[in-house]
Amino acid sequence: MWTLLICFLSEFSARLYIVPNLLDAMEERMTLEENAGVGMEIGYHNPGPLAYCPHYTKVNKRFRMYHGICACANILSMACSTLHLYFLSTKLRYALT
Repeated sequence: MWTLLICFLSEFSARLYIVPNLLDAMEERMTLEENAGVGMEIGYHNPGPLAYCPHYTKVNKRFRMYHGICACANILSMACSTLHLYFLSTKLRYALT
């Protein structure tokens, strides 16, 4: 049962505290890229003239940090869900035998 609680709390806290900051950083980054005429590539990132802009590097670093935190919260949630499914399957196996 504690695994479901961890799963819920990780996703809830990420959605409540991290995602709004992530969306703000993503919007600011996309605006900077659109104004510079870069960022429409698929599969790779070529900042072009923004590579030496200190404001862009700061925004990009902030976006990547929030994106990584959200990814870690999702991985934690999936791991806890897997553990809970394992717990349920072992309970079911012992109940059937």
